[in-house]
Amino acid sequence: MEGLALSILREVPGDERFSVAGLSMGGYAALALLRAAPERVERLALVSSQARGDSAQTRSRREALMAMARSEGALDGVMELQAPLLLAPGLGSDSELAKDPGSALSTVLEMAQSTGIADFCRQQVAIAGRRDQRDLLPRVRVPSLVLCGRQDALIPFAVHQQVAAALASSPGLEPDALSPVTKPPASRGGTSAEAPARANAGGAAAAAADAGAADAPGTAGERSTLMLRVLEECGHLPTIERPDETTQALFDWLALPTADGPTALLP
Repeated sequence: MEGLALSILREVPGDERFSVAGLSMGGYAALALLRAAPERVERLALVSSQARGDSAQTRSRREALMAMARSEGALDGVMELQAPLLLAPGLGSDSELAKDPGSALSTVLEMAQSTGIADFCRQQVAIAGRRDQRDLLPRVRVPSLVLCGRQDALIPFAVHQQVAAALASSPGLEPDALSPVTKPPASRGGTSAEAPARANAGGAAAAAADAGAADAPGTAGERSTLMLRVLEECGHLPTIERPDETTQALFDWLALPTADGPTALLP
């Protein structure tokens, strides 16, 4: 994953800063890029992604999927198992939808076929070998977006809440009024890499201002905005399942003012 991040950096000229957004594996690459060159990142968006590394159980499952693909010489069996995890309930296992060229399932199956076995296996190896990036989240100080489907079966909603809560614990970020996550008191001092998200009764964040944080560089009035957007009736692939809402969220994120300062990470 670090090699992928470095290859992206080589394609962006000079010391130019940029906004980085990644979906699923792309989010893993985005975090690797943030770690490698925080001075280049001016916004961060994690879509259907997470910061935690693979567990031993998850790595074993990846190895089993790669073995299946190689033994069958095709990705059909893999996608029969994976498609229900990628789309909202009922959309990833309907044989009629698979025949409909306009359906999300048909699109996903076509993408799998165009990827091929070799690239699929390379992706799985890269994902399984990625490092745990949770320590970065409480240090992020640039405008950030966490976008997910509530019915994501591959990365459960609770994990997305943990990502948003860890970002909210950064002294450099403040959740916006639409984000169902609050800024924990711990952000006044030490932070937790995965504090549980705490939604209020109305689902909107209490825009908490931490007393005493105003004197800390890069905090309080200088905080950047954190957006958590949760799409209903949506699984792991909001770009396919809810393209309009996803596009709007990304436009809103890109419109956020960037943070002053030389780096995307607090010390």
